[in-house]
Amino acid sequence: MLHALDGVFKVGVGMALDWSVQQMRVSLFSSEAFPVSESGWKLLTGQDEAENRVNVPGGRQYSGKLLDGLLALTVTLNRVDIVLAFDPTKPMEISSAQIPLVGKWIEVWPSFAAAVEPFLETATSPIVRLAFGASLLALAPSREETYKNLASSLKSVQVDVVNMRELIFRINWPQTSSVVPGLEINRITSWGALVFAINAMQAASSGFVLSPGTQAVHAVSLEIDHNTSGDRKDPFENRHLVPIFRELVTLANENAEGGERP
Repeated sequence: MLHALDGVFKVGVGMALDWSVQQMRVSLFSSEAFPVSESGWKLLTGQDEAENRVNVPGGRQYSGKLLDGLLALTVTLNRVDIVLAFDPTKPMEISSAQIPLVGKWIEVWPSFAAAVEPFLETATSPIVRLAFGASLLALAPSREETYKNLASSLKSVQVDVVNMRELIFRINWPQTSSVVPGLEINRITSWGALVFAINAMQAASSGFVLSPGTQAVHAVSLEIDHNTSGDRKDPFENRHLVPIFRELVTLANENAEGGERP
């Protein structure tokens, strides 16, 4: 519920926004160098070989089309990143909201998690840190609606719907893990109001050309970076990796559904 006083909105009960995914990421950090092998790609995808394989500084990257996006597994020294992003070869419909998105958050994260968990279950390197991140957008019909949505999501900020512009807010609400006693989890979220300038294409005798003018598309942005404390030196027990990952995803889902959370 929103309460308005002279254009300033305060949070009552948070509203769940219609979030879409721009990118989703899992990062693992080890006390040793990770082995470079395509076996990890098979665990993630069930495919014997990745569609693309390239050398990167200190390691290798495997990638291919999966989960209605582009999935990449990057191994560099003591770090592994699993990233799901928009597939640039995927056709996009010409519309006022022509923004590169993988899909709806409520549909994408369960599929992504199901692909990542077998990878975690078979990890042999000593993992000392895990992180889960996501870049989300919730489209809105106007600037005012964007700020109303931010007001319903933020409890530490008084949002002036009428006068505010270019709002960016980042907060870390650390909390103790329910999986590993004494483990601190950094619960970092960044909130913002974005405006996309969309150039529409139209057919002409000489091919496709930009139509006159641009159309603004408004959105609330949510950057999630939930991770275990970087101060930890002891590796996690293998049996804890999947439960910790699920805890990080659960916290992210709480932010998507309920806004800023301590």
